[in-house]
Amino acid sequence: MLGLGIDVFRYGGVGGTPFEVTNSLIFTAASSQYGLQTFGTPTDATKWTLSTWLKIDSTGASKMIFTAGENTGSYDYIMVNATGAILVYDGFGGGTRGYVYTGNVVTSTDTWYHLCVKFDGSAASSSRVVVYLDGVAQSLTVSTAWPSGGGYINTAFPHGLGVRYRPPSTYDGYHNGHLCETFFVDGQSLTPSSFYDSGSPIAYTGTFGNNGFYLNYKDGTSTTTLGYDVSGNDNHWTLSNMTTANQSTDVPA
Repeated sequence: MLGLGIDVFRYGGVGGTPFEVTNSLIFTAASSQYGLQTFGTPTDATKWTLSTWLKIDSTGASKMIFTAGENTGSYDYIMVNATGAILVYDGFGGGTRGYVYTGNVVTSTDTWYHLCVKFDGSAASSSRVVVYLDGVAQSLTVSTAWPSGGGYINTAFPHGLGVRYRPPSTYDGYHNGHLCETFFVDGQSLTPSSFYDSGSPIAYTGTFGNNGFYLNYKDGTSTTTLGYDVSGNDNHWTLSNMTTANQSTDVPA
């Protein structure tokens, strides 16, 4: 506690209220663990922000963070690939419309990283996607084309957390590691300063939009409560192949 000279408090949450960030969620690829939610009508499908802390438990395999799709040939995803690059991918109709990727920036199994991806489909292609790691905008390489303004993330299709889900029954690319303080904001393209400061989580004080959510993984009563959205939107996630033992006290400093 603070009175003992050891600051164990992490600051995060909604509405500027500080509280202790105590929990993350463990995803184990070998056990095919993931979360699913089907989004509703977005506030603005062309603008969104994903913010999460992540810690990988292995190297050498792709690790999905966030996905959305219609079928096996039409899906989008954000992932860390086998070499540690972060990819933002846009696929449609069985082909690749385009994707961007960073350098090999997520390579340590001992490090918590803060990832923020902001998207603005109405912007010029070169600024449509910005990927930040630990508050720093990453240099992006473009493959085929920049992701389009009409993808699947933040539309009324199934979304996956820690998995690439391609309806109706294809699951792969499972995340292997921890996620902590996971936010999605519908209708706004935000920078990391809304969630992150000087290497630590901070309170998000903005609005969420219709599909927005905030997962703090704090209620370990059951696997149902571990997937609760605490933004006030009740956009809860269904966790699969997990138990309450997937709740962890390993959190970013």
